[in-house]
Amino acid sequence: MLEAFMTQYSGLFCAGTCLLLCLVLTPFTFFLHYSNRKKISTAQRWISTSGRIKTSEVIEFVDNTEESSGFTYVPNIQFTYQVGGQEYIGECVTIGGLGSFLSATSAGAHTTRYPVGKQVTVYYNPLNPAEAALELKIKSGNMYLVIGMLLLAGTACMAFLLVYLMMQAMGR
Repeated sequence: MLEAFMTQYSGLFCAGTCLLLCLVLTPFTFFLHYSNRKKISTAQRWISTSGRIKTSEVIEFVDNTEESSGFTYVPNIQFTYQVGGQEYIGECVTIGGLGSFLSATSAGAHTTRYPVGKQVTVYYNPLNPAEAALELKIKSGNMYLVIGMLLLAGTACMAFLLVYLMMQAMGR
């Protein structure tokens, strides 16, 4: 009896679980996309000044977790700039930072663009001059929007599948 019940309703349970997951994650990804767009929009009003690259190196981290074993690489780029006679040190190449990379070459591509001593344009927040970046963009770009659209399509597919399986279970 239990085996027949499990066979009949396991697909229904899986589809329902996937639908619920999609319903939770879809708005979250759209929120992240909107949040990134808002940061970019706000940063467009930042003021520019000149600065100089102070540090440009790739730092290697050992990633020794249960899921993976290996290395991650982070570009460490620091720059100095002055606002109102006060010197600041910034670390963000892009708004929100660059994150980490799986290869030293990918991380090194950023340090190559910003060698030590290079004169750069620094964009800073006039309300908080310590908040600055070299590029007015976000690393993730439209990634969250694409993921959100895929989840939305997945939600629609799961909803149709769930209705189909419910009709099958009811014998229609």
